[in-house]
Amino acid sequence: MFPAICDERKLADLNDQKEPYEFDYFISNAEADRNLVHETLVPFLEQKYRAKVCLIDRDLPQGRTLLNALQWGISRSRRIIVVLSPSYIEDNFCNKMQLEHLILPDLYESTRDPMDVLLLMIQQCKIPQAIRWNLDIEHIDWTPDVRERTNWNHLQRWASQMDTHGHNTIWRDICLVQRNLLGFMFVCWLVGFIVVVPSI
Repeated sequence: MFPAICDERKLADLNDQKEPYEFDYFISNAEADRNLVHETLVPFLEQKYRAKVCLIDRDLPQGRTLLNALQWGISRSRRIIVVLSPSYIEDNFCNKMQLEHLILPDLYESTRDPMDVLLLMIQQCKIPQAIRWNLDIEHIDWTPDVRERTNWNHLQRWASQMDTHGHNTIWRDICLVQRNLLGFMFVCWLVGFIVVVPSI
């Protein structure tokens, strides 16, 4: 559906590699959700956290193909916010080109920490199959009733979980503890198995 997508990504990587982040957040959203993003989400990030936000219709460089420009914006951003809605899921430009072909490969190729990607659900919809079982990606229900009730607390917590270098430290430490605990439990099970088997 999107020809030469791998070549475009490689070209963008070569052009932008080893260059510092220019943005704190890249926001991937459907055109139908533009007003909420521009009037609510972006002011929250830029004013409360003095963050630099990369928007597709505002900050991408001119003179590049759309795919190359998107890859540039994603690679120059420390973290990614995917604004999920039925419009996003139904739009191939969002769900296929941005999410499946640009954002997710960064995760699966280990060039970006899953904790640095946020799925912000602003309307009830099915989470895309490709990321439904990725438990390392933060999910926040930000539908209108929840957003009003929680007073933005969940989004504030995620947005503030970066140190001075832009690294997501809190959730990374939690995951490290969880993985170490699972590893310890597996070793205990293995030792118990080795001890029990000979006695049988």
